Amino acid sequence: VRWAFSRVGGIPVERGTADMKCLRAAQHALQRGEDVLIFPEGTRIRSREIKPEVHGGFALIAQMGKAPVNPLAICGWSDITPAGKKLMRPKKCWIRAGKAISLSDAPAELKRKERLAWFESEAMSRVYAMRDDLCAEHPGRF
Repeated sequence: VRWAFSRVGGIPVERGTADMKCLRAAQHALQRGEDVLIFPEGTRIRSREIKPEVHGGFALIAQMGKAPVNPLAICGWSDITPAGKKLMRPKKCWIRAGKAISLSDAPAELKRKERLAWFESEAMSRVYAMRDDLCAEHPGRF
């Protein structure tokens, strides 16, 4: 999957690190008016029941780039890119976009770190709610 994203201008991320080069590249892309697509879980999710660890880089990038986040949910992606497979399969998936959320939506009394945590939690809650709705509309798909 990494090679596919690199072909469309993807920004590579060093997993398990605070990759400042990546954060700055994303910030500059946002400042140029480009869209930045981030998968905050950092890996494929194999089950709806498991809530994976979310890497909060997207909240920091939104703050650095002064940009809102449009939560996206995907259903059926695991059919296209099964774990352990190198090639994508020609299958159908469904994507739903939610209402944009901004750091300015956080309660004003929160401190900086609390605002980022609120933002991360709120964005991911929206993503998971949309994903669950999509998967309910397309049973047997995840």
